Amino acid sequence: MKKKIAIILDLSDMNTFEFNKNTIFDFVKLLDEIYIIDVSKIINLDVKSELLSNIPNSINLKPNNLKELKSILKKENLILMYCLNNDLKYFFINFVISIIGVKKFVVSNLGYNPENFNYHEKQKLIEKISIFLKLRFYYYFIRMLILLKIIPKIDYFFESSSYVINSINNGISKKINNRFKWLDLSYYKNVIKINSRSYDYILKNKSSISEDYIVFIDGMLFEHKDRILREGKPDIELRKKYYNTLNNFLKMLENKLKKKVIVCLHPQNLISENNNDFNDFKCIKYKTEEYISKAYIVVFHEGSSIIQAIVSKKKIINLYGEILGNYINKRCNMYSKILNLKSYNLNDLNDLKLIDINSLDSDLGSRISNYDRYINENIVFEKNISSSEQIINYFKKNQ
Repeated sequence: MKKKIAIILDLSDMNTFEFNKNTIFDFVKLLDEIYIIDVSKIINLDVKSELLSNIPNSINLKPNNLKELKSILKKENLILMYCLNNDLKYFFINFVISIIGVKKFVVSNLGYNPENFNYHEKQKLIEKISIFLKLRFYYYFIRMLILLKIIPKIDYFFESSSYVINSINNGISKKINNRFKWLDLSYYKNVIKINSRSYDYILKNKSSISEDYIVFIDGMLFEHKDRILREGKPDIELRKKYYNTLNNFLKMLENKLKKKVIVCLHPQNLISENNNDFNDFKCIKYKTEEYISKAYIVVFHEGSSIIQAIVSKKKIINLYGEILGNYINKRCNMYSKILNLKSYNLNDLNDLKLIDINSLDSDLGSRISNYDRYINENIVFEKNISSSEQIINYFKKNQ
């Protein structure tokens, strides 16, 4: 490669680091040399972290200010793996990246369906206006800054989901550009399809797959900002009813299947830990992929973590219901419809009590073949190679 890959990130934001860490460490292993640029000092959130210490082949840099960042980006022949975002706290950092013109790329290798269900026919006009101001106004504001070249475009967008790629290719920006070649309003200059990180995990951990547990994927549904922005904070009694019903369902599966329940908590879910929402079930964080690979049955509502269960061809139960709120319920039904999953309504307690475990087990097994189309379209693009290797190969061929 002519250019050297550099990871630009903010180590004060652990959630973003967790999201990108597999790709980062893959690059460290696959490349002779890599730069890691931590901007936490620039935004006055400097952290002392040992995450990147003693990593071979890496040059770790922590600029004190924008001037030092500018010097680094000008001096080295770099292409940036962009692990920041367009939040206002990164405004001046993004401006420096834009004026210098350094190439940057984003890795989005979840392989999920991002349908948001922001608007629907039953909403009142005032509700639609509120959602626009909360969710879409800032998006259009950022797009305006991109057009003014105050914030840089993404030069290379590596994506595994056909839903996302088709959405970009069929979007208004592409349609305008196809009609007027001189007017390019797109945010992503190049969109390249790659494998999902879930398939990467399978390639690395084939020997770890087992059927030891019942795994519930927590989505932090009642505190998740996406739900609160659209529907407000839920009623406390409704929240209690949800966890009571969910725990009873999981306990029933545990008793009938004679397998232990593991709850994979959402990384930001501190409330459930403090409230002991999941009673005596073992709760873990940052090991969702590991435990899904060891699952006999995976239970979930909605969310990208289910991709690991799909590619691993695990038996899956989807839980939905009005108790979850309109937005989450629509997301639940979306995954259930796409994959033809076995679903249970949390609002119907009698239905849950009458489950026959033998017929359920047979039913779940018969549905696994429904995953194949989703896997081919959104998870596996090129067999026997990781998404990180695909990215490196792309740059080797296109520099």
